[in-house]
Amino acid sequence: MMDIARTKDFEGKINSKFQQLENDFGFEIKPCMSYRPQTKAKVESPMRLVDEIMTYDGKLKDYAQFQEKLTLLLNEANMRICEATNLPPIFILEKEKEHLLALPQERICSHYKIKTKIVKVNKNGLVSYNQAKYSVPSCFINKKLSIKEIDNQLYIYDNRNLITIHQKSEFNIVKYNDIHSLELHKETFKGREDINT
Repeated sequence: MMDIARTKDFEGKINSKFQQLENDFGFEIKPCMSYRPQTKAKVESPMRLVDEIMTYDGKLKDYAQFQEKLTLLLNEANMRICEATNLPPIFILEKEKEHLLALPQERICSHYKIKTKIVKVNKNGLVSYNQAKYSVPSCFINKKLSIKEIDNQLYIYDNRNLITIHQKSEFNIVKYNDIHSLELHKETFKGREDINT
C-alpha cells in the first residue's frame, strides 16, 4: 500500500493504485509507522476466524457442509465480546452503518473485482483464456482448474493450490512453460525406447 514507508521525519509515499482506491471509494488513508502498534487498528483478532476455517480444510464433504460450518463460525465471531469495546462486533457494525458511504457505481466497483474463470485442461496440457492458450503441468490433463487475472498475470489454481503463473498474452497465442512442455513430451513418449530424448 505504501511505496515508501512513513517515518518519524517523512509522511511516506502512498502507492498510486491504493491512492486511486481511496479516491474511488471515498475513504481517507492515514499511513502508520512501522513497529507502532498503538497507531494501528487491531487486525490480529479477526484473523483467528481464518485459522478456524482452515482447520476444516479437506474435512468437509461438500460445499453445503462448508457453508453451514462457515455460518456457524461467523455467528460465533460476530457475537464474541471484543476486549477493546466490551461489545460484540455485530453491535458495533449496526452503530457504524449510519456513517458508511454508499458504494460507487458498479462500473467503478467492477474494476476492482478479481474474476475467476473455471477451465478444463485439454489433452495437450493447455487451458484457454480469452482465445489464448497457456500450459499447465501434464498431471492436470482433463482436470478443471481456475484462473484469476491480476495485473495482466494469470494465476492458475487447482482448488486453492497455485500451480503456475503466466503473463497474459494477446489473442491466438500459445504460451508453453519449458518445464510443462518437457513433462508433456515425456508423457507422450513414455515407453518408446526408439525415441531419443
